[in-house]
Amino acid sequence: MFWGCMMNNYYVLFVKTGYEESIVRRVKGMIDPNILLPFMPYKEKIFLYKGSRILKLELCFPGYIFIETKLSPEIFILEISTIFKQNGWKFSIVNYGSKNDIVIHKEDRELLLKMLNNQFCIEQSKGFIVGDKIRVKTGALVGRESLIRKVNRHKREALIELDFMGGKRQIIVALEILEKV
Repeated sequence: MFWGCMMNNYYVLFVKTGYEESIVRRVKGMIDPNILLPFMPYKEKIFLYKGSRILKLELCFPGYIFIETKLSPEIFILEISTIFKQNGWKFSIVNYGSKNDIVIHKEDRELLLKMLNNQFCIEQSKGFIVGDKIRVKTGALVGRESLIRKVNRHKREALIELDFMGGKRQIIVALEILEKV
């Protein structure tokens, strides 16, 4: 696999919500992963149930599939259109405001890759509140405290805002505040 190789293109497809996993699974079964590697970014969610900590994975971007490939935009459109048409799936390719601008830009790709682990997951972060500042010590948000817009200590989560694909995207990720100093 070529996950994270800087020479690859990344594309985002919008598909029917709830069908992301089955589409990714079927595409992986049809195409060599060295040609197209579809994936869905996940995030960890931690919650307490009867005194036990439960880890659950949730989609970061419901309704969206990401694809890493070495294919140019023109060939990618042909390949993905053929695959989706053969299976009767509806989709649209996410762009930056122009149908010709469909490859995820370098800065967006780098932000995504830095936040995700090798299983395409944003792991739980842990940190402290010092005065009115949040200091993250472990996890996906280390060094990215400026992305945090709101913290819910009770639910062990943070609302983060990303500049991604030409717009602001808000997602809730796992953040446990260990102590307020």
